Amino acid sequence: MQPGTGTKRARVSRSKRNRENVEIPELHGRVALRAYQLFQNRGCMHGRDWDDWFRAEQEVLSGERDTGLE
Repeated sequence: MQPGTGTKRARVSRSKRNRENVEIPELHGRVALRAYQLFQNRGCMHGRDWDDWFRAEQEVLSGERDTGLE
């Protein structure tokens, strides 16, 4: 390999990294809370945890929220 032809890392500003370090756990917490609410709305019946998680993820990321019972 010739000098200067290696792979370079993209530089990310420190403030952006700090913002991402806060946003990701906050997003995860919001999804987890919504998934748990969906679980409770179904009468706490086990076996649909993935369905609850993916639905909660979709709702949180899109900004929507279904408050009705299933």
